[in-house]
Amino acid sequence: MQLEGSFQVPPLLRLPPEDLDFVLAFVRASGSLKAMAAHFGQSYPTIRNRLDGIIARLEATGKDAEVQRHEILDAIAKGEMTADEGARRLREVIG
Repeated sequence: MQLEGSFQVPPLLRLPPEDLDFVLAFVRASGSLKAMAAHFGQSYPTIRNRLDGIIARLEATGKDAEVQRHEILDAIAKGEMTADEGARRLREVIG
């Protein structure tokens, strides 16, 4: 079976595999950083820092989409891009 089309990958799935594994473990631990520290054999601050890094990457992904959206709208306003092309690109960015 083959699936074709234009699809937006959710921000979580854009994380590297090791970060995605961490997020899955975090959910399974019901969000307990103490349980995560025990699971990974690391200190609580190390786990907190790792989670903060993942959160920052996820937030940056959302900001990237917002920046792209503004660039597309600016290009349309300046006549550098047609409305049809802009609409197509906005659908790709927004999903």
